This record gives sequence, structure tokens and C-alpha cells, in this order.
Amino acid sequence: QHGALSRYLFRCCYCCFWCLDKYLLHLNQNAYTTTAINGTDFCTSAKDAFKILSKNSSHFTSINCFGDFIIFLGKSFVKRSNKLNNARAQQDKHSLRNEEGTELQAIVR
Repeated sequence: QHGALSRYLFRCCYCCFWCLDKYLLHLNQNAYTTTAINGTDFCTSAKDAFKILSKNSSHFTSINCFGDFIIFLGKSFVKRSNKLNNARAQQDKHSLRNEEGTELQAIVR
């Protein structure tokens, strides 16, 4: 039972540190961007980036969700167009015949 409790506490700490790491990476990117735009030092830029992220978190979330939706639509479009093109190619392959009635070989790379 002592081992199970320590594993549980370790996993909780691991999860918390993973979340902190992801947040700090995101904050770090925004701090570097703010440094490049404003020309201030890193700590001041990190403070400004934190304020911006805290104040506009709902905007960032909605923009991120919208971006994910657009990417999903793009992937769906590419998949469907590939399936349609593949079906058309299969139909064309069966309908193409040369003068002797033998099937032409398509070279696909």
C-alpha cells in the first residue's frame, strides 16, 4: 500500500510538472516574441507576455479551437479528394484498352 501511494503521488507530481513545462514553453515563445517586438529584456517581456496571456486567454482559446477546426476541414478535404481521385484512377485503368484489347500498364511512383 505504501508503494501504491508513492506511485500515485509521483504520477500526480509528474503530471503537474508536465503541465508547468508546457505552459512555460508557451510563455517562453511569447516572451521571445515580445522581446523581438518591443526590444525589452527577457524578464520584462516575460512579464508582459504573462499579462497578455492571462488577460486574453479566452481569445487565445477560441482562436486555437477555430484553427484546429480549419485544420480538420483541410485534412478531411484532402482525404476525400484523394479517395475520389483514386476511385477515378481505378475506373480509368479498367476502361483504358489499347487496340489489341489488352490492359495498359500504369506507372505509379
